[in-house]
Amino acid sequence: MMTDDLESEKEELKSLLEVKEKELEESLRTMENLRGKLRYYEQKNLSAPNSPFSNGKEDIVVKQNLVLNADPQLAAHLPARSQLRPLELPGENTEQRQELEAIRRYYEMSREETLRLQQELTRRSSECVALASERDRCKADSDKQIRQLEEALRDVQKRMLDSESKVKQMQTHFLALKDHLTQEAVNGSSRAEELQEQLREIKNKYEGASAEVGKLRNQLRHNELLVQELRREDARLRKDNRRLQDDLALCEEEKERAERRVQEVGEQLGLAVTTEKFENMKCLLTNEVNEKSRSLEETAQELVKARDELENANREKKRSEAKWDMVKKELDELKVKNSILRREGEKLQSEKTLLQRQIEELKGEMRSHHVPAQLHSETKRACEETIAQLSQKLAESEASHRKAEQEQVKLMEERKTLKEGMVLLQSSTTPREEHEKNMKDMQLRIRDLEKQLADVSKKHEEEAKKANSLLSENANLRENHIPLTTHLQTSASLTAELEKAKSELAASRKQLEKETKEMTTVRAELEKFVVKQTALQTQLDNECTLSSELQKQLKSEAAKQAELQEKLNCETAKLTELRNQASKEAATRAELQAQLQHTKKQLGTEYVTQKEHKEKVAELQKSKDQIEQEYLQAHASYQHEKEEVRRLQVALEEQRAELDTLHHCITEKYAPLTSVQEKEKNFQAIRKEMESEVQKHRRTAQAAQDDLAKQLQEAVKLKKDLETAEHSLAEERRAQKGEEKAMLTELEELRGCLEQLQKDSKEKLHVLQEENLQTTNKLKEMQESLSSQYIPIERHSELQTILKNTKATLEAELKAKANSYEKMQEKVRSLEQEVENLRAASVSSRHYAEEKEALQRSAAEQKSREKEEKCQAAEQEVQRLREELKKAQQNLTELERYSNREKSDFSAVRQALEQRVAQLEETSNRFRDDGKRAAQDLQEALRQSEKMRHKSSSQEQEIGKLMEKHKQSMTTIEGLKENIQKSSEDLESKDKQIRSLLNDVDKLKKSLALLPEKIQSQEALQNQIKSLQCQLDETHRRHQEIISIYRAHLLNAVQGHMDADVQDALLQIIHMRQELVC
Repeated sequence: MMTDDLESEKEELKSLLEVKEKELEESLRTMENLRGKLRYYEQKNLSAPNSPFSNGKEDIVVKQNLVLNADPQLAAHLPARSQLRPLELPGENTEQRQELEAIRRYYEMSREETLRLQQELTRRSSECVALASERDRCKADSDKQIRQLEEALRDVQKRMLDSESKVKQMQTHFLALKDHLTQEAVNGSSRAEELQEQLREIKNKYEGASAEVGKLRNQLRHNELLVQELRREDARLRKDNRRLQDDLALCEEEKERAERRVQEVGEQLGLAVTTEKFENMKCLLTNEVNEKSRSLEETAQELVKARDELENANREKKRSEAKWDMVKKELDELKVKNSILRREGEKLQSEKTLLQRQIEELKGEMRSHHVPAQLHSETKRACEETIAQLSQKLAESEASHRKAEQEQVKLMEERKTLKEGMVLLQSSTTPREEHEKNMKDMQLRIRDLEKQLADVSKKHEEEAKKANSLLSENANLRENHIPLTTHLQTSASLTAELEKAKSELAASRKQLEKETKEMTTVRAELEKFVVKQTALQTQLDNECTLSSELQKQLKSEAAKQAELQEKLNCETAKLTELRNQASKEAATRAELQAQLQHTKKQLGTEYVTQKEHKEKVAELQKSKDQIEQEYLQAHASYQHEKEEVRRLQVALEEQRAELDTLHHCITEKYAPLTSVQEKEKNFQAIRKEMESEVQKHRRTAQAAQDDLAKQLQEAVKLKKDLETAEHSLAEERRAQKGEEKAMLTELEELRGCLEQLQKDSKEKLHVLQEENLQTTNKLKEMQESLSSQYIPIERHSELQTILKNTKATLEAELKAKANSYEKMQEKVRSLEQEVENLRAASVSSRHYAEEKEALQRSAAEQKSREKEEKCQAAEQEVQRLREELKKAQQNLTELERYSNREKSDFSAVRQALEQRVAQLEETSNRFRDDGKRAAQDLQEALRQSEKMRHKSSSQEQEIGKLMEKHKQSMTTIEGLKENIQKSSEDLESKDKQIRSLLNDVDKLKKSLALLPEKIQSQEALQNQIKSLQCQLDETHRRHQEIISIYRAHLLNAVQGHMDADVQDALLQIIHMRQELVC
């Protein structure tokens, strides 16, 4: 039976080992599958080297390429982002960004779960490997033990066979002795009778000994039964002890749970509120929700208004773009006119060079030849006539030249204004790098805002914990507060000063609002305002959700409180309930205070935005003042250049007059008789040439006059266009002022809403304070004193500092504007002085011309020298002006090229952004698909992990069964030890019996030795006795060997190396020995 049980247990172990091997193979397969998936995801993640996101932008591109490779038809049919809808603002992609962030978070969570599952799989695989190694080791040990037991059984069987043969020999010897004794008795010998009597005594002794042995055997059997019962009782008691220990552990766990529940119940009772208070809170919360819904509707209406204003601003932007196109066209026309004026200046320079050459030739003739007085007088008359004609022509040319100079100055001013416009365009157009930086900054801000949200949630929890500490701080609040009267007085004085400063600023703004940048600032502010409104709406939604969650929590807590009050009415007293209610009320009051602080922070942020608005308006006004100053400087420089051109014209006329006078002097005074006729001929030819040149000059002057008239007409048109543009700008400014007023009214309405919220919150605080007054009168007095009479010192000091800072900034702005106004006045005065000086200089030039006509003969040489120097200076100035015109043209061409490049870059950036947005949408869709797939994979992995858990639990159960079997084997080993001890005792008793038999045999030998007649038979008996003694010695030796073997087996059993087969064999040997003894 024991061998059958051992074989069945072996078969069960083999089946369990096979099942475990199959499970290990399945777990290895699942691990390989998961590793493949992990490698796939890691390859995807590692394919993006420089990714700003957590998963990487190029990871998105890789996934997109995979999806496009998987189904290229869909990628071919997908339209571009620009075809679907136009480019959206960065504020409109918030939903997509939120979805992307949610997908990223989900992906990170899935990644963490995969890592956790991988760690669990590695741990389970290591456990499985350890179990397999233990299985192999146990199998090898069991095989070795089985082999050893088989060898021991073989040895025991051999020894048993030997002992049986020896026992049979002993039986034959005893039978032979019996026959011999019967024969002697038949022969009638008295010795036989004596021997029979001795044998009878011995038999009686033996029977008594056998009876005693039977009794002993019965006692041993009874003891064995008792031992078995004791073992059973011991096993049962051990099981009961284990069960009781488990019950004890469960009871302790239940006790701990009950204590925890009691603590939780106490905490919940501390946080619980009565039904009346709960209903009051519920009513207050419903009122707050209704008020917030109304405020949300009002904000929605304001949003609609803001959108309408944005549409109007876009329309105005389109109008301004059309005006910019008109200005560009005018600039092109002015460039053409500038080129014409350059050509005329080149012609004047060529005439100047010809005149200088003629002066040099006349000087040479003057030095070489002389003319008589009569010819000089005649030529003088003719020269006077020609001079009068030329003077008229020069006056006409001077007038035309002045007109050209005026137009040139106008063109220079327009060029400066166009430069300023190009600079403004350059400043308004943002490059690609700045746009990318702004995008990165926005992303960093989003992350910072998420971190701030987490920090705010943590702070909210900390403030909830600090609610209990507020009760102790109520005593110190009186010392840290200021009366309301002083605060109101200081705030009223500061507000009056602010209003004065604002009125002064408004007066200064009306004078200095003449720039187009205000539109952009207003639009940016509108966008910021819209963003703030959306943020407020989200905050209101969050507050609504929090209020609903609080209501649910209060309901659940009330239900739990009702249940716990029924269970713990005997344990809790009235004092603890009152304390818990007081702590709950303090917690609710702390939460309301936190809400008030939150609303105050919102108000602070709104006021900060208004200050930023004012600062931006002041900056725009400063830029406007700078532009006006530059315009005045350009106008002054234009007038200065105009006067210089006039001076040059006067100098040219004076040079021509001096040439004529020199010619007259030469003809009248210094001329030889021999060459008079030749000179007259030459002079007539020169005169004809001069007349032809004068006619040419007249023609060019007429053409220049016609051009100047056209330019004047164009200038008049430009003036009209400028006037219309100024009117349109004034209208736009008026519209902007109206928009600003509307914005101010909206802000005032928002302030009113916020004030209403503050009032509502204050009313709620009063209600809560009244409820707290019912619990404690002291707290009521403190709260009433705080709410009615005092304001915190910190708040008062912060308001004072804010008002002082605003006052200081406004005063600084006023001082800066006053300084700028004084500078402008000084510039105007300096320009007026320069105009008066120029007038005085023009008057002196006329007197100088009159004196020069009177003193032509006396100071001809000095005037010629001075005129040469003036001509050189005029040439230098004309060259300088030409160089400046060239530089201005180069700058204009460069600006045009730069504007064209910016336009091309802007269009390219826009197309790239549209493509990027389309790619982001596609990648977001693919992220969603990948997230769904990852979720499915995670579900599969979770299922597999659950299967592995079930398998591990089954393996643990099997291990527990094996441990129980091991314990049972240990108990059997202990039973074997006891049986072996008993068998050793039995062996000792058997040794005693054998010794008594030996003594009987010795006695028989002695009685046989007394028989003289049967010497031979005695010798035979002695020989038989010797042989029996030898056999007894051998049996004793073998018995000792068996005992040593038993001891070895006992030592093995004590050490835990004995199997069930050996136990069965030993039990069989013991039973056989007992039967042999019997």
